[in-house]
Amino acid sequence: MNVRIVAIAALCCIAGAPVGGSAGPKAPPAPSRQLWYGPVLAGARVVWLESDGSQLVLESGAPGRRAAPLFRQDGAWLDDLAASPAVIALERRTMTCPPPAPPIGHTCSEQREVLGGSPAGPFDLLAASDDCGGGAISVWPSVDVSGTVVAIGENVCLSPGDRRRRILVARPGESRPRVLCDADLLGGPARCSGDARIAGRFVAWREGRDAIVVFDRIRRRVAYRRLFPRIESYDLQRDGKLVVAYHLRSAAAPAWVAWRSQRSDGRGLPFRIRIPDRRNAAVRIAADRILVERALSRTSSALVLSDLHGRTRRIARFAGQVRRAGDFDLDGTRVTWASTRVTSSHTECPPPGIMTPCVLEETGVTTIRLGNVAGGAPQVVARLPFHDVARS
Repeated sequence: MNVRIVAIAALCCIAGAPVGGSAGPKAPPAPSRQLWYGPVLAGARVVWLESDGSQLVLESGAPGRRAAPLFRQDGAWLDDLAASPAVIALERRTMTCPPPAPPIGHTCSEQREVLGGSPAGPFDLLAASDDCGGGAISVWPSVDVSGTVVAIGENVCLSPGDRRRRILVARPGESRPRVLCDADLLGGPARCSGDARIAGRFVAWREGRDAIVVFDRIRRRVAYRRLFPRIESYDLQRDGKLVVAYHLRSAAAPAWVAWRSQRSDGRGLPFRIRIPDRRNAAVRIAADRILVERALSRTSSALVLSDLHGRTRRIARFAGQVRRAGDFDLDGTRVTWASTRVTSSHTECPPPGIMTPCVLEETGVTTIRLGNVAGGAPQVVARLPFHDVARS
């Protein structure tokens, strides 16, 4: 997961005074506003997580309106944001380190809580888990939302020798989530892995390294399974269609995209896509449209909408000092994304003798935009200026 280093504002003073008066000290620069997660669609609004230097803030915005904070958090990590017009869900993680116990020493545990609620709040606890001091597990947790239902992929430690991977569905206000898949993380088959993705009645997850299961939560049975090599990312739409980004050979090369359905093997799209960060969005599907970041060259790409036959329309282009930031999202009518424009940069090195590398620090602005699937110029939702931030 990317590490964002927030710049420290310095108070600058003016050395001289102009004729006819004196000038006071300059005001310190505003804290950097760094996009942390998102943007994702919540109906006609867009929501995202940002860091203001001291807290993580869940923000909501729309074109022509001032962004409004919905939730603030310090002392914990917020991640895995997902939304619909009715519900916003996100993950809150904290690390607990009890006093050391000889001869083991410190054994830290990660507590994870999934919170969910309406855009107006409050955000209720939907699920909670503890890794029992087990450290990092290779299966990422995940959150997704469709309508009023939240799909959760979680790692649960029932005891040091019993660690589970589960796929759950939950609704804010209901007492208990429903388990759709439950597997042993330590010795059993690699089931219930990958991101939990939900659309309407269907929920998807990975099974092993090369299979995706699409589950019908109303009929309570597997709708279908499909095989792919080197799966990187996937998404669902309400009729159960599945879109997958995958690699044929090296994971360092651009990926391919294909779609499948319950009744058809579908087809692959005739172009390759970028996956700059596997924890960020790589594919989205809604209303038989697929949103991807298409590779144009080694140094440029474009966010495009494709139909199921591979016919595309460009939404935005990224090259040079402009790069895509965060995630992107599609609901069949609207599309949202973010881009960062770097206006200046410099290399910052530690004092001699300190064994840490130099870092590239950048100044610029991240812009969150909202577009319409039918076309037209996209609108600006928010601009997040940042300064002297180490590039991750």
